[in-house]
Amino acid sequence: AYRKLFSHGGDKEEAALLLAAPEVVAEPQLWRRLDVLHRLLVEHGLPEELLAELTAAETAVERTFSTHRVRVGEREFTANEVLETLQTSRDRTLRYQVWEGQKQIGPLVAEGFVKLMKLRTRAARHMGFADFWQMVLYMSETEPGPLTNFMDDLARRTSGPMVAARRIIDSSVSGSLGVSAAEIMPWDMSDPFFQELPECLKPDLSHELAGADPVAAATRYYRSIGFDP
Repeated sequence: AYRKLFSHGGDKEEAALLLAAPEVVAEPQLWRRLDVLHRLLVEHGLPEELLAELTAAETAVERTFSTHRVRVGEREFTANEVLETLQTSRDRTLRYQVWEGQKQIGPLVAEGFVKLMKLRTRAARHMGFADFWQMVLYMSETEPGPLTNFMDDLARRTSGPMVAARRIIDSSVSGSLGVSAAEIMPWDMSDPFFQELPECLKPDLSHELAGADPVAAATRYYRSIGFDP
């Protein structure tokens, strides 16, 4: 229903014309509101049948992900229990079973995910984009060149610090699980995808936060940027 609000064919063209009107260009806030609206009209301005197919495919994949449970033997693990196991368990066999068990989701969503990708490609091309990635970049107001250049630069700048951080992580894991650094495997890490900062690298903020009033701190912050808490 939300998407249908933006799917009327003539609205997108009308918004594009208004964006170019001198009286709109002269009003930055009005122009910005129309710009945001135009992007929504581009994103959802699809034929009703394709819009319904796309919505159903997305919902089906998301539902499978959100309801999936990792099974190890007779026990089922929620996503939070998987994370807790990898953060706290010293049983490397259990860690491996839980980590490996996450892959059970793959076959369950494979067919639906391929269908969704094809529908997204159809939708993007219908709206004049080469592919779904280009459409997402447009919707997020991002240029592909600067984005890829930024990511390449970030990779270069962080490769050295990452190696140093990895030594600290490996040392912590070795001590916790009683294995050498050479024996460490992916399931020995505290995050399934090695994306979250491990506990050994998190700063200890207990001293700075001791006795702090979160309500007062939030109030000061929002007032400092011009909002009434």
